Amino acid sequence: MGNSLSSISVNPGLHLERSIQLRYLAFTDLAKAFDLVSRSGLFTLLKKKGCPPKLLAIVESFHKDMFSTYLGSTITSNLSLEPEINSRIAQTAEVMSKLHKTVWSNQNLTVNAKMQVFRACVLSTLLYSGETWTTYAAQEKRLNSFYLQCLIRILGIRWQDKIPNTEVLQRAGLPTVFAILS
Repeated sequence: MGNSLSSISVNPGLHLERSIQLRYLAFTDLAKAFDLVSRSGLFTLLKKKGCPPKLLAIVESFHKDMFSTYLGSTITSNLSLEPEINSRIAQTAEVMSKLHKTVWSNQNLTVNAKMQVFRACVLSTLLYSGETWTTYAAQEKRLNSFYLQCLIRILGIRWQDKIPNTEVLQRAGLPTVFAILS
């Protein structure tokens, strides 16, 4: 008699727990179904069926800017490239930092050797899966700016030197990010 109606009316805590459990199961089923149906249609249906507004708002916000990582690339529900670029820049900054003492500050390495390490370790991290991107000018400009900052740091150029970007690229013997992405 543990699951009969009489035990639920006697124990309101059990009723609340069961209600939460059913909502969780419905949410799990809803999450599985999200890839198969229109989200806006599903939200409309949930609203018509009496889904509490607070729960509906939580579910909508959870799925609004949802993203995942697949084969090292960030994929968003709205196909925005911003999270991927943010991730690439963060990972590249970490690689630059890890190589600072052993490579960038090493006086025994030539600029050419440093650029080979840069191309192999840094540039490959920054532009990983870049051939699949459809970038906007602002995104390309941001990537190029970060790329140039890395080169300036490696070449030991100070901001007071006021060296144009074209000369930085010439010293490094590398093209712009715009040219690489083209």
